[in-house]
Amino acid sequence: MSEELKACPFCGSKADIYHDRQDVAVCSNGDCNNCGIPVDEWNTRPMEDTLHKELYDARYEANLANRGFETIEKQDTALRTKLDVAVKLLKNLKPILDKLGYGIGDTLTEIEKVGKDE
Repeated sequence: MSEELKACPFCGSKADIYHDRQDVAVCSNGDCNNCGIPVDEWNTRPMEDTLHKELYDARYEANLANRGFETIEKQDTALRTKLDVAVKLLKNLKPILDKLGYGIGDTLTEIEKVGKDE
């Protein structure tokens, strides 16, 4: 058998293989009465396997969420940079727009507030 036996699922002790008509796993703990399970079933732990899969899936989903968050952070930084450039342009254009009768004072103030929101 190439696969090592897992520890006893009942007490955690080391397991050994007993060769009889069929190879069976036997717990090395003399007080543990859970022995004689066929070797091919000994390492089968449906609940443990399910929990390992659920843990793997949860870590995978967390990793995806983290990557999504990092992408959003980068996009937010890029948008804030563009907003800063737009505000600077509007500030430079404000005197000209005021002369032409396009008052943008309140609009500019509101745009600057958006850029400072966290």
